[in-house]
Amino acid sequence: MTSSANESNAANGDEERMKDTDNGHISDLQKHHKLLQERYSLVTSAGGVGLWDWDLKTHAIYLDPILKRMLGYDDDEVKNHLDDWGRLIHADDAVLVKEALEQYISGSKPRYELEHRMVHRDGSIRWFFARGTVLRNAKGEPYRMVGTSTDITNLKDLQRILIKYRKHVHNLTDVAATLYSTQTEDDIFKTVLEAASQMFDATIIDIAVHEDGKLIPQLNSEGISGNTPATDLSDDFALHVFKTGQTRFFGREADYDEFGIARQGFRSGILLPFGNFGILQIYSVVPDAFDEDDARALELLSIELTQSLQRVRLYIEMSQNLQLDPLTGTLSRQQLPDLLSREIKRSDRSKRAIGFILIDVDGFKEINESKGYQIADRILKYVADVILTQARATDFVVRYSGDSFLVVLPETNEGAESLLSRIEGSMEGNTQLEQLLGVPINISAGTSYWRSDKPETIDDVILDAEAQLCQNRRLKEGDSQPQIPESSDTPIL
Repeated sequence: MTSSANESNAANGDEERMKDTDNGHISDLQKHHKLLQERYSLVTSAGGVGLWDWDLKTHAIYLDPILKRMLGYDDDEVKNHLDDWGRLIHADDAVLVKEALEQYISGSKPRYELEHRMVHRDGSIRWFFARGTVLRNAKGEPYRMVGTSTDITNLKDLQRILIKYRKHVHNLTDVAATLYSTQTEDDIFKTVLEAASQMFDATIIDIAVHEDGKLIPQLNSEGISGNTPATDLSDDFALHVFKTGQTRFFGREADYDEFGIARQGFRSGILLPFGNFGILQIYSVVPDAFDEDDARALELLSIELTQSLQRVRLYIEMSQNLQLDPLTGTLSRQQLPDLLSREIKRSDRSKRAIGFILIDVDGFKEINESKGYQIADRILKYVADVILTQARATDFVVRYSGDSFLVVLPETNEGAESLLSRIEGSMEGNTQLEQLLGVPINISAGTSYWRSDKPETIDDVILDAEAQLCQNRRLKEGDSQPQIPESSDTPIL
């Protein structure tokens, strides 16, 4: 009896110990499961990833609470059913999502991966990257689909910013190249207006010039020029922006009072001055249409506008002050030293070369002797007119000697050959004048460049252009031996 009781007690003890062991093991599994759940929740929440599990037979769908929270909802606010989830998909993407799922489930597409938009509880748009895997039974029939949806809104915003940045850089590069050869203020305004229209999704773009304490509209994207204002912007505020020299932009309802905007439909805008010349403004009927990146891009455009206006106005001022050759209307050689001194300083700052074209009239001495000076003068005047017509407003054309002209091209690294080609092309159409005068009119020319980082002097570079001119003339005459001009005893600088 005692032995049997002992055995029974021992068995009971073993059973209790086994239960304790099992309970401990279950507890460990529960702890481990809880730990895994916590890890999963942390990883998916931190990464903006939510899980979904779709029963293809009943259309019930398990939606991870994290996925619901990413759209601003608590777990119990969105039912686990496909229709409820489908209503959160952006209306413009609903068909796209439906077709992608059908094509993948039917087997016509190898995978389900798709970027699409969802509507947040606050009305904002969120971008998601969805991917999933379908499970099939032994007959190959789909019965379940499991996947994840990742919030990629920040990535899409970054992509949008990069695309806009590249667009701005491309347009700014193009407009800088175009403005460099633009010769009048009207053409400068038109070029800037066109560039701004390509860079910004604006309702209207306006350029106004400051004169006598007022802002006078010059041109806007509706084609208005003159004194018709493009906006209902307070003149006082526009003048304030001009005088302070600071960029201002608005896009919220609260900005209207500060900016003095009468409610004429504009909801966003950027205003900034361009140098001491005037103010550049862009407006949109869409709220928050512009951001700080747009403002910085517009500032860069205004810098190009300012520099171009400075260059053209400086040329006009210098042309008015410089002494001109009475026959040809070109600059006299006496002006060349001062002119080159200024351009050398500018070239040092800009690190751009100064181009030179030296042009001679072929056979001019013989024409003068056989036809007389009146015919010779008409030929010189004709050649000068062609050069002046083809040269940029910022180039200088100098009567270098009796029958030669020197064209100075400021801040150009490769424009001399292009200008020479245009001049030669225009000279080809002078048949009627040649018949009238009874002599052929031809030119020979050479080009060269002075660079601040090279040891050559201005005189050396002009001598290089003269050597090329002589070589080209002798080649035309059938003599391949180069004729090297001697260095001048009286240097220009």
